[in-house]
Amino acid sequence: MICLYNTLTKTKELINPIKPNLVTIYICGVTTYDLCHLGHGRTFVAFDIIIRHIRHCGYKVRYIRNITDIDDKVIYKAVKVGVQCKFLSKSFIVEMHKDFKLVNVAQPNHEPCTTKTIRHIIDYVYMLIKKRYAYLNTNGEVIYSIKTTNSYGLLSRQAAIYLNVNKLKNFNNKRTSNDFVLWKRPKPGEPSWDSPWGIGRPGWHIECSAINHKYLASHFDIHGGGLDLIFPHHENELTQTTSCFDGSCVRIWMHTGILILNKEKMSKSLENSIKLRDVFSSYDAETIRALYITSHYRSPLSFSLKKVKEAVTSLKRLYTSLRTTRFRLNVALKETKGIKEEMVERFINAMNDDFNTPKAFSILFYMSKRINYLKHRNLILASNLASNLRSLGSRLGLLSYGSIDLMYIQETILTKAKIRIDDIEKLIKKRNLARSNKQWHLSDNIRAKLIDKSIVLEDVKDNTIWNASLNLQ
Repeated sequence: MICLYNTLTKTKELINPIKPNLVTIYICGVTTYDLCHLGHGRTFVAFDIIIRHIRHCGYKVRYIRNITDIDDKVIYKAVKVGVQCKFLSKSFIVEMHKDFKLVNVAQPNHEPCTTKTIRHIIDYVYMLIKKRYAYLNTNGEVIYSIKTTNSYGLLSRQAAIYLNVNKLKNFNNKRTSNDFVLWKRPKPGEPSWDSPWGIGRPGWHIECSAINHKYLASHFDIHGGGLDLIFPHHENELTQTTSCFDGSCVRIWMHTGILILNKEKMSKSLENSIKLRDVFSSYDAETIRALYITSHYRSPLSFSLKKVKEAVTSLKRLYTSLRTTRFRLNVALKETKGIKEEMVERFINAMNDDFNTPKAFSILFYMSKRINYLKHRNLILASNLASNLRSLGSRLGLLSYGSIDLMYIQETILTKAKIRIDDIEKLIKKRNLARSNKQWHLSDNIRAKLIDKSIVLEDVKDNTIWNASLNLQ
């Protein structure tokens, strides 16, 4: 059974879906005013892996991920560059899809934009007013009243800090400083929509509550997002939905750890972000995914070039073990049955335990070690285990390159390095001769020369195998 950590209860809980065999998931998506950065990649790759594993375990998944295409940041950026908000958001939605495709993140079942769900948002705000959880201020804005609930702060555990500060002051026509906007009054020239309370646009928090209600009804299994969304966004969401439906609409809240760059959280607002596509100019999707999964999804992850290179090395080890094995050989062999069953069980147990990708990743390395041992003794046994390694790797979005893909990548690397296969073979022969004559310095120099050309050598018994390395740079 899959067990996952619930931010609300601070415990691990069984997934136990509301509807048998169907897991319903809502993930807060991107605000489309800039290109996606590595922090976005970390969150959405994490949930991509989570959803892959849930599906591999036999569940159907209904996955909703919203797009915030109207927001203060979107409006500010549109004014700054001199375009309409709808055109700005549309262009960045296209770029977001390109980035997610590059990092091999699967599309959700539905990806609604805020501007396409205005009617549902207005209906949701109306419910809160009708139940007297919200009020209309003197500016014509609809505000949620924190005083109407006793449960505010349950998710973030921050009630004592935030509810007792400046509680007697009136900020921006709010009754208390922690009241939050459901329907905003627009400034001149800003996008707006008609409502029973006059023209305006939705607040940030109400959009997600309305959208997940529209697509997943009043109760669903998992609500996720980055750790930075716990307060105030998800706290306010929880408060709204509890008010509307007399109880929490979400069974389990999940949050991914932040990505850290130079000891600070990576974010667009701090202007310290590294764009996903900038990294893809040097490294492929599997390298970035390997980087992400070396850390548990709830833990912070420090980004550095050193860690990227470590991810490259890790992938090289796995692909090296697969090299020379027969692709897609997965027949039942009693010689490998025991180890295959053991590895699959250990892998699944690791993933079932709150998606422990570092542990699952380590199991792949154990398998690669066994493959290296077997492939010089019995290629059929090695290929059989290698097929199993590919299968488990696919659950993490790794080891997707087939033999044809690797041949193409190899040719591309050789062309970029300006070296021919004949030249490589000649250098290997020269190195082998140097080794036989115990000319270790010459041998090492030849290896180093080939490494500079992205060529990695593997000495096997009396033979040397070469490989054009994936992303050695």
